[in-house]
Amino acid sequence: METLSLKNMLDEIFAGLLSFTEDAGADCASVQ
Repeated sequence: METLSLKNMLDEIFAGLLSFTEDAGADCASVQ
């Protein structure tokens, strides 16, 4: 059970970082 919740938490964190980097990349592209 702990490994499942840990994996889900890591997946959510990774998804959040991915969306954050995509947003930052879009902002940089719009600036340039």
